[in-house]
Amino acid sequence: MSRQRLWSLNTSVILACLFFAFLNACSRGPSSPMGMTMSIAPEPIVGRDVNLHIEISSVTSAPNTVLTVSLPTGVELVSGDLHWQGDLVADQPVSIDVLIRVVVEGEWPIDAYAFSSDTPGSRFGVGAGKGLYIRSYADFAEVIEDVNREKTPVPVIQYGPETPRPP
Repeated sequence: MSRQRLWSLNTSVILACLFFAFLNACSRGPSSPMGMTMSIAPEPIVGRDVNLHIEISSVTSAPNTVLTVSLPTGVELVSGDLHWQGDLVADQPVSIDVLIRVVVEGEWPIDAYAFSSDTPGSRFGVGAGKGLYIRSYADFAEVIEDVNREKTPVPVIQYGPETPRPP
């Protein structure tokens, strides 16, 4: 094989590899620098008080971060706060613990969303979401992690004290 033909073949292979690497990088979509974990302990059997532990973190500073936890009708808040607001410092996780109780047998989703924006009131920023499903009965319970939750920015409007709310 001639040098010119070998050079042409090598160049084609290199260009094809670069093209596929570019396609692979583009297909992943945007990712958020913010992450979240959520757990429940002990098993959430109906009537038992359990701890809902949430940890949010960011690889970059995340000012004006708002965390909101949504409980379904079959789960009640015993103590703690379902909302948190503050500034995340890069690589310094913040932990929130809430005491909850399942009051009705069944399957219940618990969702948590965190959102941060450099500008209070802006709809643009980064965020993270996490979901857990509780299957709870009088003698058995399990917690299932929602593995399909996206880690892309969460579209949430954050209202600060100086931000006018729409009518």
